[in-house]
Formats: sequence, structure tokens, C-alpha cells
Amino acid sequence: MTTERHFKGVLEMYDLLIENALKIEAYEIVVKGMVVKELTKGSELETFFEKYKGKVKVSVCSVAMEKLGVPAETLFEGLDITPTASVRMLQLQAQGYNTLTY
Repeated sequence: MTTERHFKGVLEMYDLLIENALKIEAYEIVVKGMVVKELTKGSELETFFEKYKGKVKVSVCSVAMEKLGVPAETLFEGLDITPTASVRMLQLQAQGYNTLTY
């Protein structure tokens, strides 16, 4: 996931699936790229994410955080840090989850 638009779109996809009566046991977004800089406290994306807290898990790539100079303490509440986005995606696939990549 690389842009704010993609992040919002994937969150809204969750809404669409729920509206179409799909039972979701686990929904996770794995975030990497420039959007990581927008996942900070007080940002527009923090406000947008509020309604998804506790419903959608968001894993943020620590490599992207390091490259972009985003300290963990600046991320807004409700985000998890994962060592790398690629490894997290492989873990999810190995566990049998469906995955989409943007």
C-alpha cells in the first residue's frame, strides 16, 4: 500500500464487504511506502481510521518507517508494527488468508 487514497480505499472495502453480508473473521491491512508518513498522531488518516479501530488490523512495515524517518511513538493508536511488509504478507498467505496487493 503506497498512498493515502489506497489506505482509505482498502478500509472502505471492509465496509463494502460487510454491507454485502460477508462474515469477516479477520481483516488486516499491511502498509508500506510513503503512506507510512501519514499514519501519525493528529493526521487526517487517524481521524478516518477511528471507525475501524477494533475491526481492522493494520500492520506497518518497520523498514518503511526507518527509511522514511517515522518513529514508532509518532504512529497513531491501533497500528501494529511488523518487521517487513513482505514477510507479513507471506505469513498471511501461509495461514490461508486471501490477499490483495496494491
